[in-house]
Amino acid sequence: MCMEKWTSYLHETPVDVLISENMKKALSLANKERQSRKDIVYLLIDVVITLAQLNLPFRGHNEGEVSTNKVVFKGIVEFISRYHPPLMIHLQKGQEIQKLRKDQLSIVVRYVNINGEIIESLLDLIDVANCTAVGKCYASQGEGKKIGTLKSLSDTRWSSRAEACQVLLENISVLLKVLDSIIYDGKYDSGIASDAFSLSKCIDFQFCLCLVTFTDILKLCNIISKYLQNEVLNISSASLHIESLISTLQGYTTEAYFDQLLYLQAEKIAENIGVTYSEPRHRKVPTRLDDSEHHVPIVLTGKDRMKAQFFNDVIELIKEALQSRFSHETMPLLKSNECLNPPKAENIQI
Repeated sequence: MCMEKWTSYLHETPVDVLISENMKKALSLANKERQSRKDIVYLLIDVVITLAQLNLPFRGHNEGEVSTNKVVFKGIVEFISRYHPPLMIHLQKGQEIQKLRKDQLSIVVRYVNINGEIIESLLDLIDVANCTAVGKCYASQGEGKKIGTLKSLSDTRWSSRAEACQVLLENISVLLKVLDSIIYDGKYDSGIASDAFSLSKCIDFQFCLCLVTFTDILKLCNIISKYLQNEVLNISSASLHIESLISTLQGYTTEAYFDQLLYLQAEKIAENIGVTYSEPRHRKVPTRLDDSEHHVPIVLTGKDRMKAQFFNDVIELIKEALQSRFSHETMPLLKSNECLNPPKAENIQI
């Protein structure tokens, strides 16, 4: 009997070996659980990166269980969980800790520093659990604000010229600072620095006056252009707006408009960007080349010269282009189509 017990004891696994095996199993399970959680985290990060690259929304108005539109993030995660059992288990456990969820809004600013490097800075994390109305308030405040980036010209988009001139007029001082940084920082090659230097030299008082003039004229023409693209516009109304545009341009030829508005605005812009204007030197005609004995040369000032040789010519060219397309013969015919249009309720007098 004693020999049997002794023999059985010798064949039994030692206690320290059993403890070691149990520890190995527990450690293996812990490592497996840790690796499973890592895989889930990597998967969720990949989904977030993909949505960010595609510029897709993460959240929806209603992400409940019965919702048919949970938007992209939760919908993709639930779709992947069908073929990823660890993720399915993780989502099922996640329902038990819904009360621990905290919705936060990250305020991140992306900007370019003086060295031309793009930098992102996290400013704050805001709890948005009960900030729906506040978020709508800030959204309404920022709605409609324009960034003011430089616009490229387009052959098919009519309003691109007006928008390009308007943005350049509003940001000309910033543009000059950028050109100066390209010229003097020494971080760009000689070709780019030379182009920037040439552009900066082109920005003189005459450039400011041309920019102010074309911005004002193109803005007016752009308003009429957009109005003529209205779906409910009729021919007679279009003819009235064309006549209004021509008469407005006719009023631009007055001295008061050029002297008291455009020229003063150009002087103010030139002063802000540090551009000075000097009167050109008048060349005297030799007496041997002057046929008339009593001829008195007419000397124009810089303002009068710009008005006569630039502003008036631009206005006349635009008026001629409009009148060639909408002549005095065609305009009455266009107006006569008003009788074919159905009467409007606001025009009926009772």
